[in-house]
Formats: sequence, structure tokens, C-alpha cells
Amino acid sequence: MQESGPVNPLDIQVGGGHYKNKAIQPIEYCMANGLNACESAVVKYITRWADKGGLEDLEKVKHYVDLLIKLDPRAKKLEAPLPPIAVTPEERQMLRQLSDQIQGHVSEVKYQVPPTAFGTWPAQAERV
Repeated sequence: MQESGPVNPLDIQVGGGHYKNKAIQPIEYCMANGLNACESAVVKYITRWADKGGLEDLEKVKHYVDLLIKLDPRAKKLEAPLPPIAVTPEERQMLRQLSDQIQGHVSEVKYQVPPTAFGTWPAQAERV
């Protein structure tokens, strides 16, 4: 009689095979990255939605994201307003002039602004 060793719980799936075709099971990812219950649920449902729960699983993802926003203190820090940006009087005047020029035409005019050029961005903005 051949003795078998302990069974690896990752080799067993109760209630279907929707994780068997994945490179890594959601529980492995969640445990390795120290995710909390809401984060783990998001990973679980987004991983299986196309193979098991469909739209209901996607609704669960939305629900758990909403719970995460409401309950996780890290999300509260993201709600804090951004600090004001310091601009020179010249830059403030340029911003007012630009605002006056595009007032009422915002949907018609879009500018691509270089991210490192805030101080002189009206002159460097490219119309797209």
C-alpha cells in the first residue's frame, strides 16, 4: 500500500474549477500581499467573474470597492483637498487671461500641457 503525503489545499477547489486555469489563485496573491478582507474580495470576484458569477460578481467588486472607500482609513487620506499651488502674480494673470479666452469654449478647446512646465504652461501648451 502506497502512503500519500498531505494534500495541498491549493490543488483542491470546492464548488467549481474557476480558479484552476489561473496562473496563481486569488488567495495566494492576497496572502502574499497582505490584503485586507475588502481588497481580497475584489481580487477574488474580479478574477472569477467571466468564468463563474458574471455580472453579479462585477457588482460585488463595486460593492467591495465602495466598502473599502468607506471603511479603510487610507482612503480617508485621499479625500483630503490638495494643497494650493503657489503661482507668481504673472502666472496668475496668464491663467486669468487664458480662462477668459476659453470661457464658454471648454468643450471645443483641449490643451496638452507638459507636466513639468506649470510655470510657463500657457505658452508651452499644444492645441490637440
